[in-house]
Amino acid sequence: MSHSANSLHPEPVYRWVIVISSAIMLAIAIGIMVNSFSVFFIPLNDEFGWQRGSVSAINFAGLMGLALGGVVMGRIADHTTTRRICLAGALILGLCILASAWAQELWQFYTLFFLAGFMGAGALFTPLIANVGNWFKVGSGLALGIATAGQALGQGGVPFGTAVMIGTVGWRNTLIWPGVIALVTLIPLTMLIR
Repeated sequence: MSHSANSLHPEPVYRWVIVISSAIMLAIAIGIMVNSFSVFFIPLNDEFGWQRGSVSAINFAGLMGLALGGVVMGRIADHTTTRRICLAGALILGLCILASAWAQELWQFYTLFFLAGFMGAGALFTPLIANVGNWFKVGSGLALGIATAGQALGQGGVPFGTAVMIGTVGWRNTLIWPGVIALVTLIPLTMLIR
């Protein structure tokens, strides 16, 4: 397409709102699901006496949920709006993480983290990335790079903040915060998604 044809139909400025809001949502969701649980290994082992491998399987359950959920939710996103699927994902992610603060058995942690990954973060990652790409005719590589950089920042920042909180308020109270933060940030950000 020639330069003059591009200037006749400029791309909307709102596409950058999509990029930034998607980057923030991915930072929170993927930060919670991918690395933040590693800081809970020792507190859970100390409280329940569970083996380290059993505790690390909680994180594995969440990551398996995220992997499978990305495929399934991406398919579902083809038949609904990105906003709807992301809204459901934000709600499920926040509620599952919040509920895990009261879990007492390993199977409860496995179930909650699998669901948080499958129906929560999985419903955010794939649809958001696809949506960002759809907003750009030119420059989609930069836009996708910015959006995915959000998840990388979350994978470093969320575990750091979580580790600091565990030392201050204990592991159960700390698990409440990612759930609350997910609900109060992801749901309003989802309203920006078109």
